[in-house]
Amino acid sequence: MRALLALALAAVTVTAAGAAATKAPALRVVDADPLVVRGSGFKPGERVLVRASGRTAPLAKRVRASRTGVFTVRFDALYDYCLGVNLVRAIGTRSGDVRIRPSKRFCVYLGD
Repeated sequence: MRALLALALAAVTVTAAGAAATKAPALRVVDADPLVVRGSGFKPGERVLVRASGRTAPLAKRVRASRTGVFTVRFDALYDYCLGVNLVRAIGTRSGDVRIRPSKRFCVYLGD
């Protein structure tokens, strides 16, 4: 009986540890010009649509997360709240939607 109880307790502990180790999807800007974004915490092999939008025409690329749930995507655009891309969004087929924005700052436009 004690052995069965110990085995059941060990199984619960391992399951809880595995669930706690699962990371939520996240995005990080690796470089601002050109814009390079790294995604992590996605499901292994998951298809992800990455969109960049702002002052430029909307950009989109489809990528597949690696076996570790990571991907990197590059856009020929500037990551800047005032002058370029001001929203990056990754939509995973299983992990859902993640968004990041550059910090807001005061923008001054000097005509042509």
